[in-house]
Amino acid sequence: MKPNSYFKNDQIIRDNEFLLTYAVGQTDMEYTIAYANDLKVLKSINDIPNISSIITTTDLSEFVNPSKGLIISQNPQNDFYLLHNFMIENNYMKPLQDSKIDESAIISPTSRIGENVVIGKNVVIKDYAIIESNVVIKDNCEIEQFAVIGANSMQRTIIDGKLFQLKYAGGVEIGERTRVLTGAIIQKPYQAFYTKIGHDSVISTRVVIGHGSKVGNRTFLSGGSGIAGNCIIGDEVWIGGGAIVSDGINIGDNAKVLIGSVVVRNVMTKSTVSGNFALDHKKNILNQVKLRQ
Repeated sequence: MKPNSYFKNDQIIRDNEFLLTYAVGQTDMEYTIAYANDLKVLKSINDIPNISSIITTTDLSEFVNPSKGLIISQNPQNDFYLLHNFMIENNYMKPLQDSKIDESAIISPTSRIGENVVIGKNVVIKDYAIIESNVVIKDNCEIEQFAVIGANSMQRTIIDGKLFQLKYAGGVEIGERTRVLTGAIIQKPYQAFYTKIGHDSVISTRVVIGHGSKVGNRTFLSGGSGIAGNCIIGDEVWIGGGAIVSDGINIGDNAKVLIGSVVVRNVMTKSTVSGNFALDHKKNILNQVKLRQ
C-alpha cells in the first residue's frame, strides 16, 4: 500500500510502501508500518528491518532512520489505529482469502463457523463450539463443546479519553492432532498474524490463551490456566491447573509450571517453577520451609 492511499501529501515526508500494521516481536511480518509517540519507542523500532515506515511527530522526525518511510502526525497513535481499520475495511490486510472445509471433517450442526476458515482432514468440532473468522485447524484435531477459537482479545486502547475500537485482521492456527477441550478460549491478535498452537498439544478445560501467543508441540495446558498475550511457550511444556503466565513471557522447552503458579518472568528450558510469584521450585520449597521454622 502506498502512503498516499490514506495520508495527505503534506504528511508524507519519505514515501515507502507497507503491507501490514506492525506487531511487537513479529519479525516475520515484512513491510510493516509502526508509530512512535516518544523517543524511547522510536529508538526501539528504528532499526527493526521489517518496519518499512514510521508515523511520528514533527519533533521526532529527525531521529527516524533515513532508510524508512516517514509520515508526520499530530497524534501518531490515533493515525496508526485509524490506518489499521482503513486497511482492513478496504481489504489491504487479510491473512486468509478463502474458506476450505475438508469433506471428512465432522462438524456439529450446533457449532458456528465464521468466514475465511480452513478445517483439515478428520477434524471433529463438537456441540456449540465457535470457530471465528481467520482460523486454520489442521488435520485430526478435536474441538470440544463450547470452545471458542479466534475470540477477540482485550487489545483496546484509550485515545483522547475514549475507547478506540480496533478491527481484527488476525487469526488462530492449530497444529495437527491437537485437542481443545470444553470451554477453552483462544484469542486472535488485531494485527494480521496468528496465535499459534503446535502439533499434538492439549488445551484443557477453561484455558484462556491470549492474542499473538505461540504454544509449542506436545505441550499441555491444564484446566483453568491462562496465558496472556504475546507469550512463547516451548515444546513439551506442562502448565499446571490454574497457573497464570503474564504477557510477553517466554517458557523454554520441557519446562514445568506447577499448579496455581503466577509467572512474571521467563522460564528456562527444563526448569520447574512454582508459587506466586513463580520461582525455581526447589528454591520455593526451601523458602516455605524457612518461613515455617
